[in-house]
Amino acid sequence: MTAFSKGMKVMFGRPNGEKTLGEVIKVNPKKVKVKQLEARGGYPIGTPWSVPPSMLTEVTAPSMLTEVTGQVTPKAAPAPVMTPKAATAPATFVPVPGMRVEFTSTKRGKGIIQGTVKSVNKKSVTLVDTSDGHPVGWRVHPDSLRPVVGAAAAPVAPTHTAPKGVRVGAPVTYEGMVWRARSGSEASGHKKGPITGVITAVNMARGEVEVYSSKNLWGANIIAFKDLAVAAKRTESDILDDFSAVYAHLEPEMLHADGERPRAQVARLRAELNRALRALTTEIGRTVNETEAYDHGTKQRDAARAAK
Repeated sequence: MTAFSKGMKVMFGRPNGEKTLGEVIKVNPKKVKVKQLEARGGYPIGTPWSVPPSMLTEVTAPSMLTEVTGQVTPKAAPAPVMTPKAATAPATFVPVPGMRVEFTSTKRGKGIIQGTVKSVNKKSVTLVDTSDGHPVGWRVHPDSLRPVVGAAAAPVAPTHTAPKGVRVGAPVTYEGMVWRARSGSEASGHKKGPITGVITAVNMARGEVEVYSSKNLWGANIIAFKDLAVAAKRTESDILDDFSAVYAHLEPEMLHADGERPRAQVARLRAELNRALRALTTEIGRTVNETEAYDHGTKQRDAARAAK
């Protein structure tokens, strides 16, 4: 094996990899420290490397090394190979529901997949009726989509006019499933009835709102504009009832259903509850912390027990 010494010119690199000219600057017991003398990948000249001796070759032949005024002349960097970029959709392309689009998948060699836009989300686009027959569909980043050439133009999204007063944080009334206590011969249970809650989100494209109420069986409901009515201002006690329920459902045991709820469902429920908190804060006009909501819930339960 060659005995390397400081100042020796060497070629370093893996046996089947790129070889680079360098100069030994230090010899350690197990590795040799080499200063890079020519371009190597994205590393500039002068970059130090710790190289095993087995990957070093001494430069001895004049043809291997050309010196000009004592400086090593680096090899010319190879000319960059220009590869044509894949065709992409114009920057102005914006997918809308109902549009036929396509994208290139790298999963298991699926190639180009076409589908119909179901919904445009914050960071992705949901596709259904895809050409690969996926039973659920795909969620794809908008930048990866392009319109299908020759496909029918996407239908114009319908426009809806929201009733006066419909906005996030406004109280509304609709018919839903409410808990009814036992009354006479009538058994207790969930039955249809009017529910007053707070709007947590408005979807003008679909003409509907998301409404949260602790009195509703499923928490938040999606209600069409035609099926709701703007309600009178709710009492602070009613709003605090909803705050108490939201904070209770945000507790880890409730939110995760003791570990039984899938992560995707947990994420959707957490987002729904956080929207409810923001809407309730708008409705009441101030911040209500968890302690205040818990104390209110305790007082309400104590009062209910005392009334029995």
